[in-house]
Amino acid sequence: MSARIAAGLVLLLAAPCFAAPRSSEAEASPPAREARTIPSGIPFQGYLEDDGVPVNANELTVDAFLYDAPTNGLLKWGESHSPVSAQDGVFTIQLGESFPLNPNLFGPTPLWLELRVDGQTLTPRTQLLTTPFAMRAAVADVADVAIADDGDWLFNGNTAYRISDVGIGTSAPGARLGVRSDGSGSNELIRLEAPTGPYFTFHENGSYDAYMQCANKNVYVGSRFGDISFHTGGLQRMVVTNDGVGINSNPPTYPLSVSSPSKTAGYFRTLSQSIPRAGVYGEYVSSTALDNRGVIGRSEPVPNYGIGGEFIGGYRAVMATSTFGNGTGVQYGVYSTAGNAAFNYGLFGTTTGSGTGYGVYAAGDMAYTGSLINLSDGRTKRNVTPLERALDTILALEPRSYEYRRDDPTYDDMNLPAGTHYGFVAQEIERVLPDLVAPVMHPAIEEPREGGGRNTTRPNRELKGVKTTELIPILVQAIREQQAMLADQEARIAELEARLR
Repeated sequence: MSARIAAGLVLLLAAPCFAAPRSSEAEASPPAREARTIPSGIPFQGYLEDDGVPVNANELTVDAFLYDAPTNGLLKWGESHSPVSAQDGVFTIQLGESFPLNPNLFGPTPLWLELRVDGQTLTPRTQLLTTPFAMRAAVADVADVAIADDGDWLFNGNTAYRISDVGIGTSAPGARLGVRSDGSGSNELIRLEAPTGPYFTFHENGSYDAYMQCANKNVYVGSRFGDISFHTGGLQRMVVTNDGVGINSNPPTYPLSVSSPSKTAGYFRTLSQSIPRAGVYGEYVSSTALDNRGVIGRSEPVPNYGIGGEFIGGYRAVMATSTFGNGTGVQYGVYSTAGNAAFNYGLFGTTTGSGTGYGVYAAGDMAYTGSLINLSDGRTKRNVTPLERALDTILALEPRSYEYRRDDPTYDDMNLPAGTHYGFVAQEIERVLPDLVAPVMHPAIEEPREGGGRNTTRPNRELKGVKTTELIPILVQAIREQQAMLADQEARIAELEARLR
C-alpha cells in the first residue's frame, strides 16, 4: 500500500487567543473572564492510495506517534486507532482520543508526527506547525482566556490579579505565593533584578513600613517606623532600634547591648596574623570629655563580691602602657584603688610554680608614702635560733660607693638610677652571708612578629641581688655584742680605778 497525506493538521490544544487592544485609560475595575472548557484533541485527516487507487476500507488500524526529530529522535507520545474507515482514500482520526495530549508537549521543542497504517510506516514524518492566531498568542500582551481558566485571575490592562494562593512548582502553595524546587535544576527560587537597586517593600494596612534592597553590592534592610527583630525558636534574639542593637536585650540601653542567661554574654576571637591584633579593642577618642574609658568592666552582684575583669595570658595577662603625653602632667601605667571594705588592697600580686617568681618587680625606683611592712609573725616561722658572732660578720662586710652602668647596652633597659650610691656588692656579700644573696632575673624584651611568635631583642638576664633588710637583725645583734664588750670594758676599767685608789 502506498500513501500520501492530502490534508494538514488543525491544532485545538487551547482555545484561540486574541490580543486585546490597549485602552488609553485603565478600566475602573478588573473585568472577570469567563471560564471555558479547552478541547484536548487534535483532528487529523489524511488520504490513502494503493498503487494509485484510493483506498476504501472499514477495518484499518492507524497508529500515531510524536517525535522530537524528523528521523529517529525521542518518542514523546503515541496511541493507536482501530477500526478506522477510509472512503475514497480519505480517513479522519483525533490525536489524543485514547491517550490524552499533555499541553506541556507543545513548548519550544519542535515535534514531528509519524503514522503507521496496518503496521506500515508512512514517510516522511510531518512537522507540527502553528496557526495564525496561535502565532499572535505567543506575543499577545493580554489573552482573553488562559489555559484551564477557573475565574481566579482578573486583568486590568497589563496587570493580572489572583484572588487566591499561587503556587510555582507546587499545587499546594500553603501561602499567597508558594515556590518549590524539585531539585532537578537550580535551587535559586526567586530572583529580583533591576538596572539599579532592586528592592521589595512591606506594607501593612496600606502603610509602607519596611523594605529590603540591594544596591552597589550592599544589602539594606530598613524599617520606617518600628524595630527590626530577629527570632529563633520562637524567641527574640536580636533587635535593632533607633537607640542601638540589642542581643537578648530589648530595649538596648547602649549602641550595642548584649545580655545572656549563660555564663558568657559574648565571645570575640581573631585569627589575624597582623600586628597589632586584639580579640576586643576599645577606644575613646573625644577631646571634649577627658579621662573617659576605652573599656569598662563591672561586676557588683552583692556587696563585697564581683570581679570587674579577668584576663588570662600565656605571656602577659595584662599589659598596660601610658605614653600618650606631651612631657607635662602625670601618667600611670596602672592606677588602682580599693576601699569601703574591712581589708583593702590597692594592688595584689602573687606567683605560683617552682621557678623564679616576684609578686612585684619594678624596673626603676620604688617609692611609697606609707610603711613597708615585712611579714614577721612567729606563727609563720620555725627553727628560730639566736644569732652569734654577728659583730665578726659585720666586720667582714665591705661597704662600697659606686655608680650604675647606665650607658652599657646590656643594662640600659633596666632604668638603673643615676649618681653615686652606697651599699654592697652581691658577690662580696655572698662570701660572708650567702643566704642574703638571691638571683634577680630581669625579663627579656620581646616584640610580636608578623605571622605569629615573637622576636627577642634582649634575652633574660640573670643577675644577683641582696636582701638588704635582712642585714638589720645582724646589725642589731652586732651592736648588742659590741655593747656587751663595752660594758665589760667599763667594768674592768672601774675595777682598775678602784685598785689605784
